[in-house]
Amino acid sequence: MLSFALNSGSEACGAFTFTGTDVALRRGEIVALLNGAEPGGSALLRRLAGLDGPGDGTIWPCGAAETGSRADAGLISSEPNLVAWLSAAGNVGLGLDHRTPFEREGLVTNALVRAGLAGCGELWPHELCRGQRQRLTVARALVARPKLLLLDEPFAALDAATRADMSRLVGALCGESRTAVLIATRDIDEAVALADRILVMQPRSGRIGYALENLQARPRDRRSSAFAAARRELRHARERCRGKEANGREPAAAAA
Repeated sequence: MLSFALNSGSEACGAFTFTGTDVALRRGEIVALLNGAEPGGSALLRRLAGLDGPGDGTIWPCGAAETGSRADAGLISSEPNLVAWLSAAGNVGLGLDHRTPFEREGLVTNALVRAGLAGCGELWPHELCRGQRQRLTVARALVARPKLLLLDEPFAALDAATRADMSRLVGALCGESRTAVLIATRDIDEAVALADRILVMQPRSGRIGYALENLQARPRDRRSSAFAAARRELRHARERCRGKEANGREPAAAAA
C-alpha cells in the first residue's frame, strides 16, 4: 500500500503510507529515507514523482488529487539531466513560460545567485563542472517553488567535499523556501547533515524499521559529539533491521 497527499492549506504539508507505515511531512521539513544496498527509498521517490506506476496504492502529491498533476513535486537524482542545447539560465527557466519575460528573468537570476552560480547564466552545461551542474539542477527544481522536493541520492556521484557543500546548500535553500523535502540516501552522514527526521528502511520489506528525530540545529557540525552519536545510533539501527529480517523477525513498527 502506498498513498500520498499534500495539503498546502495546513501546517502538515504531506503524508504517505508505505508498506503499512504512515509518514507526515511538514512545510520546510527534510525527511531522509536511509537505505542499505537496496533501492527501497529510490523506488518510493520514483513512484511519488510519477515515473513508476502507482500499483495498488494512490499517489497525490501536493494536493493534486483532483487533477492528478505532479507539478508541485520536483525530483533531483544523481545525474543532473540538463538540456545540453540550453544555457544555464535557459535550463533554470524551463517551466516558467507562464511568467512574463521580466518575471522570468528575475526569477532565473535570483535562483542562480542563491545556488552559487552568479555570472554563470550564459554558460553551457558542458562548460560547468559536475558540482556546478548539480547546483544548476537544484536551482531549476526550486525556481518553480514546489511544495515537495524529492532527492534520489542526489550527491552520490560527487566527491566528499562537494557532497557536504551541496548538503549545506539544499538545507539552506529549502529552509528559506519552506519546501518539504524527502531524500533517499545510503549515506548516514548525509542523512544526519541534511535531515530533520531519518527513517531507516528494512532491506527486503521496505518497511520503516526505525525513526530518529534529528534535533541538531543547522548547519550541523560533522565533528560534534551530537553528530557522532546520531551516526552511531543510525548505524546500529540499520544493522538491527538487517539482522532481524535475516532471522525472519520483523522489528516493531516505528513511529514516523
